[in-house]
Order: sequence, then structure tokens, then C-alpha cells
Amino acid sequence: MGASVSFQPFVPTPLDHAMPPIYVSQFLCFPTTTPQSAIQSLQVGIERLFERLPFLAGEILINEHTGAIKVQAPSALIREIPYMALRAHPDLYLPAKQCATTPIERQLKTNSLDESYHPLPAALPLSQPQPVIRFQANTLADGILFAVSYHHCIFDGTGCGQILEMLAQCCSASDDKISLPTDCHTDVLLREYISNLSPTTNIPHDYTQAYSTTVQPDPDASDPDTSPAIPSSLYTEAFTFPSQQITTLRDACNHLLPKLPSTSNAHPHKPTPNPLSSNDVLTALIALCITRATNTTTPPLQPNNHSLSMAVNLRTRIQPQVPDHFLGNFATLLPIHFTSPVHTQQSDLLLTTEPPDPALIHLTTLASQIRSSLSTVNTDYICGLMTDLRTRRNAGENSSLLIEGIKISSWRHLSVYKPDFGPGLGKIAGFEFQAGLMDNLVVILPWRNGDWDVRVTLLERDMRGFREDRLVRWALGSG
Repeated sequence: MGASVSFQPFVPTPLDHAMPPIYVSQFLCFPTTTPQSAIQSLQVGIERLFERLPFLAGEILINEHTGAIKVQAPSALIREIPYMALRAHPDLYLPAKQCATTPIERQLKTNSLDESYHPLPAALPLSQPQPVIRFQANTLADGILFAVSYHHCIFDGTGCGQILEMLAQCCSASDDKISLPTDCHTDVLLREYISNLSPTTNIPHDYTQAYSTTVQPDPDASDPDTSPAIPSSLYTEAFTFPSQQITTLRDACNHLLPKLPSTSNAHPHKPTPNPLSSNDVLTALIALCITRATNTTTPPLQPNNHSLSMAVNLRTRIQPQVPDHFLGNFATLLPIHFTSPVHTQQSDLLLTTEPPDPALIHLTTLASQIRSSLSTVNTDYICGLMTDLRTRRNAGENSSLLIEGIKISSWRHLSVYKPDFGPGLGKIAGFEFQAGLMDNLVVILPWRNGDWDVRVTLLERDMRGFREDRLVRWALGSG
């Protein structure tokens, strides 16, 4: 793994530049009784992957004064960091094995995935070498917990999912049968294409609620080395919402939707509201229940205002579409502001009552607001966003993604459960996301069997309220 690496250095997109400079980790669970054979297959697969995508071995340079980012061939210090680290935890078991046990045991197992399981820490000081991506094979009592840490200024979650699918092919196929959907040249061309997107209309959009701007500092001024602060005392808990429960709730919300004052036929010029998806409804439910869990100490006498930052994959929302195999950041956070109702005594959710259950009204209203906001993210919106970020950067301003309020990201579209990684590995039995990255963070994990696997990160004092919320319990099918 110390072989020379050659590729054309490149500058990431304005959207890449706006992402937080942190490493995000994902975990794949491989049950196996032959861990050494599994590790050997992963090592061979990673070497093949890096040979075909050499920029994965590259080094990220971040100018501390201007924020400018460049990816170039690795320095000697970067080459000292192995592509895949090895770590043994002989007394511990795969998180996937814990999914059939109690919620508390699942939560404890998820929180136990501390940084010893990660190839790279979430926050790495800029004075230290910054790899593009690294892996780690953790040998447990019943298999391999395979971790990947990727730099968020180079990839988004969808891009990392594509990398894992390509790795599966590199592990399972012979050299002459490997045919990856992209290469370094194609990826750089797509980044250049995205960097230069411009709108074809003059419809104005306000991006200031999603991206903050700071003036680039004086390069001669002293600036202490800083890295993003990762909060402590956070709890990450696993929740599995049965598909049937979410479908039932979605149907009830869609039945109620035309009757809401904001969408009713009493407004003759109002268009028929778009049907709500299961993702809209589940997102609304989780957001409302988090607001209830985090506002129990001082119950308000009037409604509270809240913000929801919803991650949106832009690849399929632009015409022509950006291919799924694009690895860089092509997602944004959509800010949604909503009002939570005054605290009342919680009761069971009633789906078919007349008049409608107030909880169902609030849920449907927020889900409809989410659907309406998502409908604005189209080609014109995306091209305008890229122009806005590019203009700010050309004016000497740094743009940063505003990550505020409740943060919800969905990876349900990732196909990580489908690929076969080959002999000694097979298909994964579970997928995990790193615990404790930030407060009020919700991640919907990749589709596995139809149910909705979700990880929620809250302050410890708030998690109990969320877990015991009647709406959450109903959606979990536990009454």
C-alpha cells in the first residue's frame, strides 16, 4: 500500500467547499467464522479499488485562511496511514446481532461504536494530514465490523454508498471482470460540470437560510489551528418502525390532507395537494416528537417555533440528472420552519375519529409542509444554488452549510444490502452509522426488508422522552 499514486489534482465544487470538514463513518456487519479469510478479501478488494480510483488514496489540502480545498497525490505522511487498519475486539459482537434484543441493548451496542472502531476520528485538526478516505476491519467474536471514514468535503453519503458497492465488486470479481461505473477522469468532469451550473430563468431563490457567509480572513493575521468541535454526552439509539405502521399512518394523513384549512377545496384556486410519501410522514412524526422531548422542562403556554434541516439528494432533481455514481457532494439541507402545538397530555393516536385527532392534524400539516418544500427543489433551484455559492466564493466569501435545529438525513435509497462481497464475506447482515456526531440528528438507514431503520441522536436527558412518546410508541407498533 506504499506504492506510488498518480492522478490529476483537482479542486472540489463550491458545494463540496460548503460542507463541514469532518469525517463521517459508516459500518458494515459481516458475520463470519473465518475472519482472516474475510480480511484478506477486503485487503485485496481495497487495493483493486484504489488502483482504479487512485484519488481515493489522495490528500486533502485545506487553506486555513481562504478555506480553499484541493485534492492531490498523497504526501509521505499520508502514505504512512494504511488504507485499511486492523483492530481486534474478541469479546464483543456485531451490532446486527443485537437488533433482535431490547431497545436499551440496541442503544448500548450502538453507542459502544466509539472512535476505536473508526479508521479516522470525526474531527481531525487541519495541522494533521487529511486523507480522502480510509477503512478499518474490526474483528469481533462473531465476524467483521468493517468501517469506512470519508471526508465530507469530498463525498456525501450517497457517494460513499457507491464506493462500498464498487468495493464489493472489487472483492468478489476477478481482475479482468471488474467494471466500475466511474473513474477519476469521469468524477472530475462531473465536479466541473456541477461547479459551472447556471440557471436559465430569473426566478429568485433565497439561499441565506441554508448557507452562511463569512469574509475570508487576512492571510497575514495569526489564526490558531482549529477543528470542528464534536459534542459529548449524546445518546444514539436504534429504532425500527414497521413498514405497515408507517403505511397506515401515511394513508390516514393523505385522507385528512384535503380537509386541512390550508389545502381544502374552500380555496378554489388552490391546486390539489401532492400526496404525502411515507418519508414525509415519518420525518414529520420524528420532528414533532423531538420537539416534545426537548421542551418538557418548561412547558410553553403558547406554540413554539422550530427548525428542521432536511437533507435532499439533488442527483435526481435536476435535468439532465446527475448519475448515481457521482461520488462528490450533490446534496443540500432544506430549511423548514414549523410551529409545534402547546403541550397537552399525550394520548393514543386516533386515525379515524371525527373531528380528526389534533395530533394527526399537526402531523399531516407538517408532512404537507415538507412535501411542498421539497417540490421547490428543481433544476432552477439547484442551478441557482451553484451560481450563488460560486459568486460568493469569487467575491472572497466562504459559504458554510447551516446545520441547525433538527437534522434529518435519509440513506434509504442506498443499495448496500444487495451486493455480494464474495467468498468469506457474502452480503452484509447490518449497517450502522457513527454514534454521537451531533445533537438532534436523525439518520434513516438503507432499505433492508421494508421496515424503517432509524438512528436518533439526542442529549441523554431528551432521549427518554422521545423513546416514551406515545406517537413514537404507536409508530413502533408497541402501543
